[in-house]
Amino acid sequence: MARVNSSALLIGCDFYFPGTSRNTNGNQIHFPHLLGAVRDINRVEEFLVSQGVPQANISKLTASYDPLSPTAPGEKDRTKWPTHANIMRELDAIEKRTKPDGLVYIQFSGHGIQRGEAAHEKTADGGDSLRGAALATTDVLLEGGTYLTGYQLGQRIQAMVKVLGLRVTLVLDACFSGRGLRDAALSTTYAPRTIIGCHDISALYADGDADRATEEHVASLSSTRQSVIREDWLSHPVGCTVLTACGINQTAGEDAFSDAASGAKITHGVLTYWMLDCLARSRTSSLPSYATLRDYIVGKIKTATSRTKQSPVLYGDTEFEFFGSKKHVRRPACRVLEVWEDKVRLDVGSAQGVAANAVYDVYPQDVDIDDASSSSLALEGRIVKADAFHSIAQFDGLGESKGKMLTFGDHGVGAGSMAVLRSWALKDPRRVRVAIDDGNLKRLLKATLEKTHNLILVDEATGAEQFTITKDASNSFEIQERAGSKWSRLQRLPTIAANSEFALQKLAHLVRHVCRYREIERFLDHPRSTRVREDKFDLLFYRDSVPIEPTEVDGVKTFEVTAEEPLQLRMLYKGPMPFVWVVIFELSPSWGVTKKLECKLSKGVMEPDEYDEPIGFATEIPPKCAESDSDDTSDTFMAFIVEGEDELSWDELALEALPNDVEKLKLDFDVEPEPEDMRARFAVPKVPPQRHWGVVSFIVHSTPSQ
Repeated sequence: MARVNSSALLIGCDFYFPGTSRNTNGNQIHFPHLLGAVRDINRVEEFLVSQGVPQANISKLTASYDPLSPTAPGEKDRTKWPTHANIMRELDAIEKRTKPDGLVYIQFSGHGIQRGEAAHEKTADGGDSLRGAALATTDVLLEGGTYLTGYQLGQRIQAMVKVLGLRVTLVLDACFSGRGLRDAALSTTYAPRTIIGCHDISALYADGDADRATEEHVASLSSTRQSVIREDWLSHPVGCTVLTACGINQTAGEDAFSDAASGAKITHGVLTYWMLDCLARSRTSSLPSYATLRDYIVGKIKTATSRTKQSPVLYGDTEFEFFGSKKHVRRPACRVLEVWEDKVRLDVGSAQGVAANAVYDVYPQDVDIDDASSSSLALEGRIVKADAFHSIAQFDGLGESKGKMLTFGDHGVGAGSMAVLRSWALKDPRRVRVAIDDGNLKRLLKATLEKTHNLILVDEATGAEQFTITKDASNSFEIQERAGSKWSRLQRLPTIAANSEFALQKLAHLVRHVCRYREIERFLDHPRSTRVREDKFDLLFYRDSVPIEPTEVDGVKTFEVTAEEPLQLRMLYKGPMPFVWVVIFELSPSWGVTKKLECKLSKGVMEPDEYDEPIGFATEIPPKCAESDSDDTSDTFMAFIVEGEDELSWDELALEALPNDVEKLKLDFDVEPEPEDMRARFAVPKVPPQRHWGVVSFIVHSTPSQ
């Protein structure tokens, strides 16, 4: 596939000049040389060329390290070194040669570091000139050398996206935590890509000059000074995707891997090695989505290396094709735990969105489900019982139970087989009345909607219906919802003209979508463990490091914010269990349910410095679908808190947001094939665990920015 309108900047830094310009308070900053960063970049270049990126549009800045010539980079041309000035020059070139709607790929492999609090210089408009992550350039320790900070890189990327109309992929195979290594079994070939135990608090004139030059350049790209928001680039990327090597509380690095061709050991960044491995295994005409790629890498780090606990983090547009503009939709997948008679036990349950009568396609163990022809071999399993974290599916008259295997023909379903969600079911009945005198419409809607279990169409107003379908003055369908004795039109639903093409199918899609959204929203009503007490879990929002005080109604906190303003979220668990998994979903005003964060928290105490590192955050007000839609909106956030250290699948809860334009409503989604190795990341337990869990809900109310 030719990607003519695409560009790339690849930065690899193995060699670091020693220097004393950043020695502060008696602390000497020293970046050890690396061995795999330049190799990362060279292999990524080969991949991009294979994907049709013109060689002339790929810029490389590298500093190789040779132990036999340890005083300077192996590259003789200084204009090709990964210095701050050279990086900015190449970013300028990308902006000039890439046309709107083009693709831009940027990767940095090398050392990263956290900039200390002493170096933070708040700007008048709330921006933070040296906040957080920084990438170490080859000459950063020399006089005049400077970091490539997250703020600077973020400003440039935001300008590319918002002003120039480009789609950007940013991969950072570096570490910013400065944390010590906790893995006793790390090999002698492993090297962290950060300085262990060190934050750099230096603030040099060159750093300020670099910030000002970045701001002046961004301002020159647009006629308005308001085109780019000053915010941390990790906080809320839109129109781009950022993949980092690990979370802020982890350590990422490089290690030796066996070369497939020669068998020799070669050094690579852990992130880059498994990223390229996944891309090479893609067996379809398109590449996997960023979310699938990240899941694959996580699984490989857990099962193949067993040396580091780094877990790559993904920000921004996660469901787009890797380095592409096509959006993927993934069907949730889970594992078979055990088989008996005509039933199987699956490793997902009601806490993860599964309800009785949901239907799964269960594949035989010996079938490659990435092969399109395998769909005919899938068994239809219907959920007959859903416990919190596992469920039972039953087959109707298919197969023969032989010990721990359900066989049919030459194939068999057993522990470890994959089950892929075909259609979800509603846990509780949702009744919909059609208040339109059109018998044919009612008949067709009933036949379509009642394929979803517990979605019921009623003919008469009984007081038990939750939704009513009517027509407005413009002959467009309108969905109303009852709250007590009052009915109101649902806001931000795309308008469907009754006489438009596929109007019935679109209306049915909206009704099913809204009912599923409301059921997820009411998860607080589900029974759950009392051991995970929600009052032992804190969620705090900050604006410019100042806590935002919420109001509280019926035990639910509401935070008042301005749309698009940069915020920070901190979390703390104070309960009795040593570890809990926290998964946060956002229920947006555009009717989407999106996983925003997944992390492990250890038991903490009440001191503020024991909270986890802040997470960048911002809300958006989606476009109106009707003039009467409100100017302000509310996002509901649900934090699922689960006992234990094991990662679980939460894909069943996801629901894609609705577009404001009905013509963009997707009735049939292309399902993305997922690499088989990615699905192995959730280990199959011998006995389904009895997990304790809880849910905390909070609301963020956003008003438009001035």
